Amino acid sequence: MPLEHRNYDPAEMQGAHSRLALDAITTDRGVHISSAGGILSGSGRILFVNSTVGTATSAVLNEFRSSATDETIVLQVQAVDVLAAGVVLDVLAGTATTAQLIQASGADGLTTGRIANFASNSTSTATRSLVRIVNDSGLSSGVSPLEIQQDATLAAIRLSGAPVKGIDLSAIGGTGYMIVGTATSDAPLGGTLAYLKVLVGGTNRYIALYS
Repeated sequence: MPLEHRNYDPAEMQGAHSRLALDAITTDRGVHISSAGGILSGSGRILFVNSTVGTATSAVLNEFRSSATDETIVLQVQAVDVLAAGVVLDVLAGTATTAQLIQASGADGLTTGRIANFASNSTSTATRSLVRIVNDSGLSSGVSPLEIQQDATLAAIRLSGAPVKGIDLSAIGGTGYMIVGTATSDAPLGGTLAYLKVLVGGTNRYIALYS
């Protein structure tokens, strides 16, 4: 029998209000929630977990833990149909101020692994972006939509593949800056011009900057 219900003594419960013994699970499911009756809309939910505690210092409301050492997937979210205009994962935190909405901070043991991997093999020729970051408020003048800190010696951004354009800056407005940087103190050609130094094939190259 894949699911065993039994009474535990208080020591076995380890602070849990409910506990399932699923040690015999192999290809079966420990818990299976299925719905095929109607179309969910509005406030309808197949599973709803709600905490109304205003202050829960350092609390973790939902935790998935695995001791696997192989290619196990700890959490999988799967859409098995078109999902037209739908969203697979939606994070809503409209009243959050100093919080981190998504955080991956425990990756100190990585060697050849990645913190995030986004891949698409779609053959569609529709104009679109695979990853998009939008700061929609023109009043948030102190916001940088993307910040990368690189404390090692390799480049902070690496582009590869065979693109027609490595970086496209054509959509920047006429009053904006394509690049904000500091001119090098080198003076390879003399004179009063400032230069932007770039590394090409392991050799320093200079782009003259005119005021």
